[in-house]
Amino acid sequence: RSVEPVSEEYLGSLIKGLEQKSIALVEATACETENAAAAKLAAGNNRLVNAGCILTSDSSVSKVMDCDGIIVIAKLGKIRRQEIVRILELAQKLGKTVLGVVVVK
Repeated sequence: RSVEPVSEEYLGSLIKGLEQKSIALVEATACETENAAAAKLAAGNNRLVNAGCILTSDSSVSKVMDCDGIIVIAKLGKIRRQEIVRILELAQKLGKTVLGVVVVK
């Protein structure tokens, strides 16, 4: 089954409907495409924090700790299942709710 991409406007409307006051955008593999997508989503939205990759950066973990929930940004074809599992496990240890995973091309 294929997944159709959604528009930035649609994604923005979904984020507006979330209860969390602050949301960390977490990169799955710290690649340039994920970072660009996270930065674009966070721009102009004071509820979103571009946190980086929590698997490779202590400063990213600090940013996540200041937020109510996280959204994972993953690059299509680059992310492995094990990395997503590690992010979900770390989020659970940190007591953070994972609100979803956004896959970017």
